[in-house]
Amino acid sequence: MVEVIYFESGIVAEDGFFWDIEDALEEARLAGDRRARDTLRRLWLDFIEVQLPAMGADKLIAFLESRQIWREDGAWLVLKTVDEPCISYTARVNANGSVTLIALGACYRYPQGNDEGWWLNVVRPRLRSL
Repeated sequence: MVEVIYFESGIVAEDGFFWDIEDALEEARLAGDRRARDTLRRLWLDFIEVQLPAMGADKLIAFLESRQIWREDGAWLVLKTVDEPCISYTARVNANGSVTLIALGACYRYPQGNDEGWWLNVVRPRLRSL
């Protein structure tokens, strides 16, 4: 079994995955970037919400293990989709063998123009609050 959850800080209303998606879609709309809007929707609604959970726990674990790790923080391994726009995510294997897939963040363009700034200022603090 695979469960998908979306990061929410619970402290600041504007700090969470859904806020990121809304903001990224709006940025792409204002830029007239229809392709980016379609990509964000596909990454979220198809890749994260449908494709990954449909694999089931064992195949998802194998899939994630075959992917390039973007960042590592303690026991957490973080992956992200390629280039911009992108989504970052991680997973937790539970004691019963099920997997919890955690969507951490999304962006249209990296803050400060690079993924390091996004990692340091957005994704890593979220990961550490889990």
